[in-house]
Amino acid sequence: MARVVIAQLSDVHIPGAPAEQLAGSNPSDRLKSVLAVASRRSSAVLLTGDLAATRGTDDEYRALRALVADVPVPVWPVAGNHDEANRLAALFGISGRNGRCDYFVDHSGVRVVVLDSSRDKLVGGRLDAEQVDWLDTVLGGASASLVAIHHPCLAHDVVSSPSMRLDDPSLEALGSVISCHEVHAVIGGHAHVPLVGSFAGTTAIVAPSTAYEFGDRVDGRPTYREGPLQYFEHSWNDDGSGFLSRLVTVSDEVWRPLT
Repeated sequence: MARVVIAQLSDVHIPGAPAEQLAGSNPSDRLKSVLAVASRRSSAVLLTGDLAATRGTDDEYRALRALVADVPVPVWPVAGNHDEANRLAALFGISGRNGRCDYFVDHSGVRVVVLDSSRDKLVGGRLDAEQVDWLDTVLGGASASLVAIHHPCLAHDVVSSPSMRLDDPSLEALGSVISCHEVHAVIGGHAHVPLVGSFAGTTAIVAPSTAYEFGDRVDGRPTYREGPLQYFEHSWNDDGSGFLSRLVTVSDEVWRPLT
């Protein structure tokens, strides 16, 4: 049975101009390197939020458009707290719903459902009741699904702060819907490090940032580094069964055949 593979990249933080990026980082070149690998190995690429470096400006999205223009597979965006949802949806030709970047794509046996958890001036995530009701309806029309939301639905370690995850009412409402359907995983980003845990009877997966990762505070100040260049691959059989996830590291190391 053939396997279907999609790539999940997250928190790419593309700046509108080089001067806007953090010192010692180059998010645009890093995204270009990951896309070169991921687009060869996958049938679609999912970008789970914070596609823009600051607030979803025209300059940032022009830079992003240039980076994804030649990707030979579909690219699906998820709105994050650094994005402007309507501008992002327009960039990728998505109609969205009620001013939010909510939509779904049926892809080789699995329904990929995208929810917009971004809220103006909030770092943390939130879903409203209408979005959750829509999700329930959409999941009910599919035999198997994958749900993508920028903000994590895990509450542990680096995502323990409310600003680093969905808020409590959203978590409760989302969990009640997810538990009633066949959902392979709820995937997202925002934390900038890879995390896997349980949520509402399924698996919650947080992808690392292709731009940089956060470290411990030093003298009260947050720290960062570019870190490993990584993304997730999610795969399943072409009938939607047999879901698997794999963390892929992109590097310049030479691969040699075993003898």
